[in-house]
Amino acid sequence: MQSTAYSISIQPLLFTPEDLSPCFFFQPTEDELCFMEMWENLVPAMPFSVRCDDGRKHTGRPVYSLLDVLAVHAVKLYFQEKTMTAARDRLLSSSNLRTITGMSEVPSLSVISKKTDVLIDLVDFSSILASVCSSFYKDKLVCNLSIDSTTVEAREKPAKTEKRKKKRKRGRKKKGEREETIAEEKERIYGFMENGDTGEFLSTLEHRCSVTEKKNSKGNMEWFIGYKAHLAVDDNGIIVAHHVTGASVHDSQVAIPRIRMADERCVYLYALMNGGYTSERIESFAHSIGKVPIIDSHADRSGNKKEMEPCKAERYKARTTVERTNSELKECFLPEKLYSRGKRGIFQIELSILMLDIKKITARLRAEAKNAA
Repeated sequence: MQSTAYSISIQPLLFTPEDLSPCFFFQPTEDELCFMEMWENLVPAMPFSVRCDDGRKHTGRPVYSLLDVLAVHAVKLYFQEKTMTAARDRLLSSSNLRTITGMSEVPSLSVISKKTDVLIDLVDFSSILASVCSSFYKDKLVCNLSIDSTTVEAREKPAKTEKRKKKRKRGRKKKGEREETIAEEKERIYGFMENGDTGEFLSTLEHRCSVTEKKNSKGNMEWFIGYKAHLAVDDNGIIVAHHVTGASVHDSQVAIPRIRMADERCVYLYALMNGGYTSERIESFAHSIGKVPIIDSHADRSGNKKEMEPCKAERYKARTTVERTNSELKECFLPEKLYSRGKRGIFQIELSILMLDIKKITARLRAEAKNAA
């Protein structure tokens, strides 16, 4: 007959070490430690309505919290998984990631889909980034603000632009009538950009997936389907202002709003832009708020380009910071092609921008603390 003592001694062999004590066997890798540092700074930046939602109900099925769904998106972007299924599988197979995010059970794909729509309505990334940057730049001076945009390809059918037909008056037009109408329209738009509400103006732009064309380094035309992330970064690559639109929106349409947004969040001296932002109105507006714009010129049809003044050309070299930030955003967070569509695609782009900003600000604070010591 088997003794009771012997039965008790073999009882622990029925469980794996992870089942017995998950925290004791928590040994994260270097990538998981970096993710943990980013996650610990990302959660406090979220709105209170997201942080306080624990998903508990008195009756019915258990409901997952919004932070659990946000964690799935963060894992997808940080580890560059192509789909939500792949991100969920990574969480299921990694007890370390579940421990880091405080997730007891991984939500199903249907729950992730429903809760993502709630997150999109609650999270305003522009306000979050404004709060983070205003706190970080409280006693700092930014020398150069580099402005540029980058396209993000998406596996999505581009939206068709609707052309509105204006009712034409009968009879012959007067000489110069059409030119005056176009000039008045441009003046109205620029006036709205410079003096109107920034958020209201940005809401009038195209935010659906669309098509854009761009010349590559060999001079050949290429077409992209997807979105465009408009960024304004400082000398350390920290994103001060951003906005995500459809790929068809021209860079210059978001230049003045970004200059205004950055001016509200930090004190900077120079605004560096490439030839795509060539505009007297952008230059004059930057001067009007006390900034020094340095904008590269366009080449004419013959290929001749106006040379920049030596002092400005030397200052313009700092604009490579925004190009490196664009590359880092794609190489470290965004997949090669977005599979999420519409608002969910924009949500993932903006979440990537916030995660990159948190990463850079954390590294900068660590470097400052090291120099101070």
